[in-house]
Amino acid sequence: MANDEYYTPKKYIDLVYKIFGSIGLDPASCAIANRTVQADRYFDLQQNGLKQDWLAGNVFLNFPYSNSDAWINKTLYEYQVKHYDNIIMLCNSITDTQAFHKLINQDIDRLPLFDDGYQQCRLDSYLSICFVKGRINFIAPDGSEQTNPFYPSMFTCLTCNYDINQKFIKYFSTIGSVVKLVK
Repeated sequence: MANDEYYTPKKYIDLVYKIFGSIGLDPASCAIANRTVQADRYFDLQQNGLKQDWLAGNVFLNFPYSNSDAWINKTLYEYQVKHYDNIIMLCNSITDTQAFHKLINQDIDRLPLFDDGYQQCRLDSYLSICFVKGRINFIAPDGSEQTNPFYPSMFTCLTCNYDINQKFIKYFSTIGSVVKLVK
């Protein structure tokens, strides 16, 4: 996309709410996008979610596609250091990129050990991906629908909660093909 200012359509956010019930944080957002997402907190361009701690239970993320590597790295780091519990992330599904392979080849079993028993949760993490049928017509800042999206999209769910993962598979299979990565 020539411009990174495109927002997630409501029908997809509704699916996220069916799974999470609430969204604690959207780390790459703005006031306009948050009218739809309705996260408890969000980081805008000035706050720069790449430089913040993502302290939240449930995170929704539709990051700027022009900086995929940095956002994937930050997402995995924040999960590893247990700053959030669950994330559903929307990104392009261009499978020949470093960002895509970084995400699907992450070594959940090589995370740092924690003394509080949380490590076992991370060892039992679930990573599921929904490859969306067709292209998502994102919403522009003026409220218009993007009619010729450049990239196919995917939603990724990273969680250590079995029930959240099962809900992701159930609800997102209505909009695309869902695969569960097995490590």
